[in-house]
Amino acid sequence: MKLKSKILWLTSVATMTCALLFAIAAWLILRSLSDQDMHRQGQMAAELLRMTITREMQEDPPKHITRYLMKLDGIPGLLEAHVVPADSVVKQMKIDSHERMPATALETKVFKTGKAQQEILDDQSDVFHYAIPYVATSTGASNCLQCHQAKEGEVLGVVSLAMDVSVQRRTAFWSVAGIAILSFVFGTFIVFAFRRMMQPIVETTTELNMVLKGAEAGDFSGRLQKRGDDEVGDIADRTNQFMQVLEDSFGHITKQVEGLTGSSSKVNSGSLLTRTVRVINNLVSASHFKQAIENDRDLADVYGRIGRLLTGKFGLSRFSLYEVSNSKNRLLPITVQGLPEHADLWCEREVTIDGDACRAKRTAQIVSSINDD
Repeated sequence: MKLKSKILWLTSVATMTCALLFAIAAWLILRSLSDQDMHRQGQMAAELLRMTITREMQEDPPKHITRYLMKLDGIPGLLEAHVVPADSVVKQMKIDSHERMPATALETKVFKTGKAQQEILDDQSDVFHYAIPYVATSTGASNCLQCHQAKEGEVLGVVSLAMDVSVQRRTAFWSVAGIAILSFVFGTFIVFAFRRMMQPIVETTTELNMVLKGAEAGDFSGRLQKRGDDEVGDIADRTNQFMQVLEDSFGHITKQVEGLTGSSSKVNSGSLLTRTVRVINNLVSASHFKQAIENDRDLADVYGRIGRLLTGKFGLSRFSLYEVSNSKNRLLPITVQGLPEHADLWCEREVTIDGDACRAKRTAQIVSSINDD
């Protein structure tokens, strides 16, 4: 995977993950705060209702409580409010059981535990049910034992409330949705900014790879584009300076060697490094050959070595090797290879009588039948 793809994949996954985790955390926090707020509201409303009912019972008959509770239906957000009396209160006050609603599971639990309970109704997820016990006590503002035949701490009834929390739920949902959208937008901006910041690095790395591949092949003409005044720009400058030094150094060496050997860069095509290595190898081979023929015993050994060199190293199968006799102005054949049948020389026999008949001997230059017009 390329560096550019890695950066895009990493930043995208990291951004989406952070946005998702942030949205989940925000949802859990808002849900917790919403539940705490519903609990406080329910507790406060139930306590106020219990205090009010106690006050009303001291001043009016119990049936007045029913009319009072019916008036609470108009309060925004309050779906239902009622008091569930205990069985002992029903018997003592001779309350008609048909006129009251049966206790729910939550209210029954309050009767058993004597503690406040709460729940979100399963079939109505936007309804919050809160219930507190009405405990008999002989202390405080009212003495319950004066009117009720009960023991201290006995649960005389349950104050039950049903509240509409759809507004809180919608508020929490849209808050989390807004946070998620903002997180996504912010993450997208971070990805874009990070890509813009990393783009010069990726492009410089790509160019550097191409330049190094060219240098490996012997081409030192590659350069990096400077895309800023930061560390990446410094790398581009230093790399360009280094490539310029290599190009100048190898170019100078190649020109000097080609001038020394008489070869031409048109003939020695290829990269600068390849040409330099080829010319240097030729010089080394020539030096070794010179040392070898200096140690030969006579000209016959030298001519034999030259013939083997032409056959082995250069792969020539058809060639002639002549010795020039300047005193007699003629060419003496030393070795002739690859002659067709019934032939004794590749050249005209005239050259063995008159050396000037050979253009190479007469002009002292390289002669080629390919370039001969």
